[in-house]
Amino acid sequence: MSTKSDAERKADMFVVYRFPFPWPSQTKHLLIGAEANGIPFELWALIDGRLELKTPIRAKSFVSQPIKLESERPSWALVRIALTSNDCSIEISGNPVAADDPNVPVLSLGSAQV
Repeated sequence: MSTKSDAERKADMFVVYRFPFPWPSQTKHLLIGAEANGIPFELWALIDGRLELKTPIRAKSFVSQPIKLESERPSWALVRIALTSNDCSIEISGNPVAADDPNVPVLSLGSAQV
């Protein structure tokens, strides 16, 4: 049992994952559901090509910018999820994924990047 408060918890995890094909998924799709350092989280693929990271700690949940996977076949990628007391981040094969915002462009990843 963890004795750390939510403000002190941190987690950094890497997962090799095969993204749904075709992308974006036709239905909301759970990509990863796990717990890291006592913090449960879920990473969802949304039907518009964005990712949604959910945790019980409100400050750590977000929806990503749209992502375009340019591949003719199912794509494998190294997904990194980092959670800290004030923030969260996602990377796909070393490419940072930004939070959704009207001024943030689509993140295009070629088959060599996923």
